[in-house]
Amino acid sequence: MEKVRIKISPSDLKEVKKHLEDNRKIAAIKHLRSTGKAFPPKEGTLPDGTVGLIHRPGLREAKHAVEVMMGTMVRADAAGLIAPQLRIKKVIVEGETGNIELDIEQLQLRCLDGLSQGIPLSEVAAMTELITFIRGWQGDELE
Repeated sequence: MEKVRIKISPSDLKEVKKHLEDNRKIAAIKHLRSTGKAFPPKEGTLPDGTVGLIHRPGLREAKHAVEVMMGTMVRADAAGLIAPQLRIKKVIVEGETGNIELDIEQLQLRCLDGLSQGIPLSEVAAMTELITFIRGWQGDELE
């Protein structure tokens, strides 16, 4: 059985733990389902009627993940596990003028601004590809 990893932000994970401390298991499961993202996603019908990938954790996976957290179920038997979502906030880029520490938004703006500063298009494309990869890995939605 393939285990579902439920990615959840640190603040939402704290909320799930708070529900469990207050003996509100059902509230913890609901919060995990509403704020977590399941990986790998399942194919299903989206709200607009089209078929696509759904990242919402199922009830069974969320229940098992919460029970593992509570210690009432072992990881090996669980259909779902919580995986705290890691966020990349800063990247250090080495350039001709030295190291530049940037957050992801600044890095993207700097890449796009690089064309006017004489950075070759191929380098700008490579940096933009890196940013896209980081955002996708984090689960950020790209508009």
